Order: sequence, then structure tokens, then C-alpha cells
Amino acid sequence: MCLRKYTEEEATVTNLPEPPPMLLPSAELPRTQVVERTRHRYEDIHRLLEKG
Repeated sequence: MCLRKYTEEEATVTNLPEPPPMLLPSAELPRTQVVERTRHRYEDIHRLLEKG
């Protein structure tokens, strides 16, 4: 049995629709030390990326 042929056949037989993306709630995260540190790191990274 040729595995390539088998996988191609399986791909055509089991074409399932892609699930819709998960929508996350837009609620703010609580202001904990971890969240604040992550936000600051995110801002620093993007500031550095803009500078090149």
C-alpha cells in the first residue's frame, strides 16, 4: 500500500469545515503584578521593534 496515495485519498474524503475562531471576552484582565509586567514587556518589545 502506498502511504502517499492513502493520505491523498483520506484528505479528499474527510474534508471537514474549519471550526470558527474562538471569540474571547473583551473584559479587562485584573491588574495583578504578572499582568502589569507582561503589559510593560509587550510595550517595550514593540517600542524596540519600531526602532529597529
